[in-house]
Amino acid sequence: AVLLIGEQGTAKTVMIKGYMSKYDADVHMGKSLNFSSATVPLMFQRTIESYVDKRMGTTYGPPAGRKMTVFVDDINMPIINEWGDQVTNEIVRQTMEMQGFYNLEKPGEFTHIVDIQFLAAMIHPGGGRNDIPERLKRQFCVFNCTLPSNNSMDHIFRIIGLGYFCAERGFSADVIDMVKKLVPATRVLWQLTKVKMLPTPAKFHYIFNLRDLSRIWEGMLKV
Repeated sequence: AVLLIGEQGTAKTVMIKGYMSKYDADVHMGKSLNFSSATVPLMFQRTIESYVDKRMGTTYGPPAGRKMTVFVDDINMPIINEWGDQVTNEIVRQTMEMQGFYNLEKPGEFTHIVDIQFLAAMIHPGGGRNDIPERLKRQFCVFNCTLPSNNSMDHIFRIIGLGYFCAERGFSADVIDMVKKLVPATRVLWQLTKVKMLPTPAKFHYIFNLRDLSRIWEGMLKV
């Protein structure tokens, strides 16, 4: 099991879904689900049950004897109750640790889940964002996803900008030269905005990630 942690826009979901897309569907299935603040344990149980077929007794597994990887995006989103527990993630932990879970609709009955593994992604905790329980975190191999370096970001957006604003499309040399200067200038402005305009309880939407820098260039490429 692997857990990717990183800022928004560091391609956690893209990397995992890209990896899962390489599975041979006849041998290994890939399923994805998103957690939110409204996700409760019963919703997780029913989702997992919808992915598996009965094999024997109370043992369930992926259809046709295949194996399955389940990707849980935003795994840290479920709310923490008044006692400090994140109950939705406790059933995830139980599923991984005990290869199954106690059925919430049939008290006392344990449902065995076989041939299944989990991948997950979450944003860095802090600033009003939840962490996941340590008992769940220990089930994963954790990797931190970092933002590209300044040189890498400039290189990416320079290729995009100069690929559009080029002589072949009728743009003058002055415009092309200005685009070369706009690339680092836009990146610096984005970085300063991130530092100066921090999220607060009243302005919780002040989260500026790499997607916002991409949207700026998306807008410029429409001229």
